[in-house]
Amino acid sequence: MTGALALLVGACGDPVVIIGDSPGTLRIVAGIPDVAGDSLGDRALESMLNLPQGLAAADDGTVYISDRDNARILELRADGTIAVLVDENLRVPDGLSLDGRGGLLLADPFDQRIQRVDLATGDMVPIAGTGQRGTSPDSVDALEAALTTPSDVAVGPDGRVYFAETGTHRVRRIEPDGVLVTVAGRGTPGFSGDGGPARQAFLSEPAGLVFGEGVLYISDSGNNRIMAIQLRDSLITTIAGVGTPGFAGDGGPATDALLDHPTALAIANNAAVLYIADTGNHRIRAVNLATGTISTIAGNGTEEFNGDLLPAGATALASPRGLGASAFGLLYISDSGHHVVRRTPIAFQGLP
Repeated sequence: MTGALALLVGACGDPVVIIGDSPGTLRIVAGIPDVAGDSLGDRALESMLNLPQGLAAADDGTVYISDRDNARILELRADGTIAVLVDENLRVPDGLSLDGRGGLLLADPFDQRIQRVDLATGDMVPIAGTGQRGTSPDSVDALEAALTTPSDVAVGPDGRVYFAETGTHRVRRIEPDGVLVTVAGRGTPGFSGDGGPARQAFLSEPAGLVFGEGVLYISDSGNNRIMAIQLRDSLITTIAGVGTPGFAGDGGPATDALLDHPTALAIANNAAVLYIADTGNHRIRAVNLATGTISTIAGNGTEEFNGDLLPAGATALASPRGLGASAFGLLYISDSGHHVVRRTPIAFQGLP
């Protein structure tokens, strides 16, 4: 074990969870492969999940999981145990984000709401949406707005909450006074506006959000692209994908690559690397933001489960739909179709 990895072991606190971790290897940390259910055992590896999706990794080693088809939020603890955080008043929980103020934000696309969970008490309150499906204009109070399929949520550097309103093809934000504003998208699907103001651009089914160094990254799933909005000037540009679904481009410019309905995003390595759940390709892709190149870091493109503790690039993933990067240099992946959550060290991986 290298000195750096030994430090990582100490930081994460649980030798059971850490043994076998090595750069470039994927290991299952929650769920039973290809077994969908709701039974929780003493440990996460003895517990059943059902289509895990959103992930959020906290600084204390806890990982929060949207157990989508069980309509609950789970907390995977650093000692390898798992527990229910919320299992009431949810329908289909999806994207998660920590707000830095002791709260966990979640998007529920079937309940048409953005919720906030107080991690100290477990209490959950809505912060956007009435529960009714619909379309609301800007400048209305977020709690009085009808939403359509909000699927992911992220917290900006100033603490404001952003969410992907997938059904109206927009990214929206909650202002300090509680009203909604549109950040990107025109309300109907399309693709235009690259290089111009984000509010004048068209998106198609935005599905994932993440912030890094003054930039909001968006998985524009229906357009098979990843977009970036510079917060300083609100201009939007494509950073990955040409718009055509497919798989190609590893080792070259991300803007020349093919993606297939990307969903979740994560950022790590001091905002130097953007990770993409390339869901339709059953892979995790990585964009080196300094060089603009793209590579595959996990998934072999096939879906049939082929084991644990394999090289990440040789591991079969099934429609991965959740990503979470931890402060300990670990990337968590919701291997949704296999009903498990996996993990790989990323701080030690070189990227082109």
